[in-house]
Amino acid sequence: MGRGWGRGRGWGRGRGWGYGHYSMGVPVAPPVYGAAPYYAAPSGEQEVQALQTQAEYLEGTLNEIKKRITELEAAQRKEG
Repeated sequence: MGRGWGRGRGWGRGRGWGYGHYSMGVPVAPPVYGAAPYYAAPSGEQEVQALQTQAEYLEGTLNEIKKRITELEAAQRKEG
């Protein structure tokens, strides 16, 4: 298990040194230096829009679930 010199994998299972960011052959994110980016809080209008979009998505999902329940119940009535 030596240390390789290219692309990060090395010889055997070595860590390797190079420009590929690998750990045991699995790509990993390179280190990040500095402060995390600053994101401003959404405005009231943006938050309302985001919540409306989320509500529409959840309503659609709920309708799909109810439809599937109805289909399963109908199939059970036919069998029983």
